This record gives sequence, structure tokens and C-alpha cells, in this order.
Amino acid sequence: MTIPEDVNNRSSRFFGKRILLVIIIFLIAGLAFGLWYFFVFNSNNVIKNTDVYLPPNCYSVNGKQTCAPPKS
Repeated sequence: MTIPEDVNNRSSRFFGKRILLVIIIFLIAGLAFGLWYFFVFNSNNVIKNTDVYLPPNCYSVNGKQTCAPPKS
């Protein structure tokens, strides 16, 4: 008993489409995780690093900004 060629063709096309679908799902999941990490996770670091954004000759103590008087 022989198997027709179109049966083998169908199974190879099915597995090819399945592999393509898995690759697309992984790409979309990776992109979604990357965007979440960039926008959500890193947005919390801005609150913690307020000293970086102070003007020159200024410092922060207990959340209050203090600037040294200009030298004359």
C-alpha cells in the first residue's frame, strides 16, 4: 500500500505553518516584554535618582533642594 504524495505535502505544509506561527508568537512576546521593561520598569528609577537632575551647585537633603549662594 502506497501513500499518495499530496498527504506528505500537507503534513509538511502544516508543520511549516506551525513553526512560523511559533516564531511570530515568540517575536510578539519578546517585543511586548521589551516595551514593558523599557516603559514600566525603568519609569520607577526616575523617582529614585532625583539627585542626578539637580542644577549645578545644588544638593538634596531629605527631599529638599538646597543651593549654595553664588560666589562674588
